[in-house]
Amino acid sequence: GELSATLLPSAYRTVVHRSDLPAVGDWVGLKKNVEINRYQIYLVLPRKNKLSRMFAGKKTEEQIIAANIDKVFIVTSLDNDFNIRRIERSLVIVYEIGALPVIVLNKADKCKGYKTYLEIVKRSAPELTVLAISALNGINISELNKIINPCETIVLFGSSGVGKST
Repeated sequence: GELSATLLPSAYRTVVHRSDLPAVGDWVGLKKNVEINRYQIYLVLPRKNKLSRMFAGKKTEEQIIAANIDKVFIVTSLDNDFNIRRIERSLVIVYEIGALPVIVLNKADKCKGYKTYLEIVKRSAPELTVLAISALNGINISELNKIINPCETIVLFGSSGVGKST
């Protein structure tokens, strides 16, 4: 399930780097503190994988974006953002962490020839699920829903403005 929790103050002693702090997707041990009526994290279980980047700025410190990822939906839009080389670079990252990639070509409603783009991606990654979708008119939304499993951690990965929030 999903609960709000804070890190137990004594757990901070084990934190050497900011990347040691709990992140999205982490499995944690919780205790309910009845005095303050809140859950507190006392343990972060080892991660099977992680998606991370360096913090912005001058520090060279790792920022965990998500952990324990099962699938990564690589989202790109078909309204000028499409770049097969970017998709291929994203695939390298996903394979590196051991997650299953799914390529989602969004905003199919804005591209009359979206099936051409679908074929380009399928030629580059024939073993993968590749879907052209449109939230606006429902193209392949039911197909996308079929590959969403509530027991999996799924990350949406893509450039700004490609429709990840939609």
